[in-house]
Amino acid sequence: MWRLISFFLLGLAFNTAFASTLEKPRAAGYAGYTRLVFDVPTDAPYRIEALGAALRVTLTGQQTAPSTVNVGKPEISGYTLENGNGNVIATIVTPQGVSSRRGFRVAKLEPSAGLSGFRLLLDVSGAFADISPLPAVAALALQKAKGQNFTVLLDPGHGGTDTGALGNGLREDSLNLEMAFRVRKWLEQSGVTVQLTREDNRVYSNDKRTDLSARALASRGKTLFVSIHANSIARNLWNSTYGMEVFYYDTQPRRPWFVSPAPEPQAATVTPVASLDTNYALEPSTPSTLVTPNKNGFGIWQPLEPNTAPENPSLPLLLQAPERHEASKDLAARVLLQMLGATAASSRGVQVADFYVLRYSQCPSILLEMGFVSHPIEAAQLKNANYVDRIAYGVAAGMIDYLEGMVAPL
Repeated sequence: MWRLISFFLLGLAFNTAFASTLEKPRAAGYAGYTRLVFDVPTDAPYRIEALGAALRVTLTGQQTAPSTVNVGKPEISGYTLENGNGNVIATIVTPQGVSSRRGFRVAKLEPSAGLSGFRLLLDVSGAFADISPLPAVAALALQKAKGQNFTVLLDPGHGGTDTGALGNGLREDSLNLEMAFRVRKWLEQSGVTVQLTREDNRVYSNDKRTDLSARALASRGKTLFVSIHANSIARNLWNSTYGMEVFYYDTQPRRPWFVSPAPEPQAATVTPVASLDTNYALEPSTPSTLVTPNKNGFGIWQPLEPNTAPENPSLPLLLQAPERHEASKDLAARVLLQMLGATAASSRGVQVADFYVLRYSQCPSILLEMGFVSHPIEAAQLKNANYVDRIAYGVAAGMIDYLEGMVAPL
């Protein structure tokens, strides 16, 4: 009997001595995100699950002192550590929400000095979106509206001496133009005729009001007008302000409203289109567009002539304002939901704004903001070719969805 008890006590002491004990993770706030660092004593498997309002981390073969810790950051309010079935389970509360495609990033690193095992880094922010490569999707195509003559106008915002927002090595004017090229490629593959208000850094006029007037006038006779922009935000708002939004014009102010994201793009079961070119530069602008540099390092830009393309005779010259506003609202919703489905980015909703090009455009029109170039996380994503591909696909898919909806059901 005593021999059995001795063996039991010896085994208990052995297990206690050699069991891996996980300490509480270290938490720290950074520019736009919060990081938790787990010093995992042994190189054992782990699993991370996104639960919507929380992340659950299961660390195999570990043990810990159960605890509940208040972190008090916008991205992580707190976490609990508990033991279960020979594992440690950490439940991390994330007020900004997480899914398998958004809200967090994970990295496994070498252990800290003097420790064994590995470091598990968990970065949490509502700005994190899907930067994986876009699947080899089939070309967008008109089905119900096949054979109809649609001409859309893409407006890459800013240009000329007006760079737009600047931040983290990004120029908004260059980013807007690159996005317009990519959206055009998707639309043209579907049979839609596409025109741009600019194809380089020249503008209609260096006088902003004249330039905007010309862009709005160029929408006459077009099916749709989409102005492409990126946003900027002050440093003190990095932890709370990020994501995509789409604006339309209405005479009545309205609260922002939110759409359910479209399904994530899936790989095609048919022969995919050729992948989009991902070799592009956002900064600096192409030198060949400069005419004469001035003392500030900018340039004097050649003005463009207002769009003189013939109007589409199958379209009315000008929709009545209420009809145009309602059509613009529908277009805004469809574009935003497809952008969100393609990127899993955070949504800032569909909003009403009195932007000049929206008020004075002469067809259904929207202005989209694809993200914040001054936000450290979103800027890094906007430099990522995979993410830019996803945004462009979403914008084009939303426009195609709207054009399909223009056809009266049988």
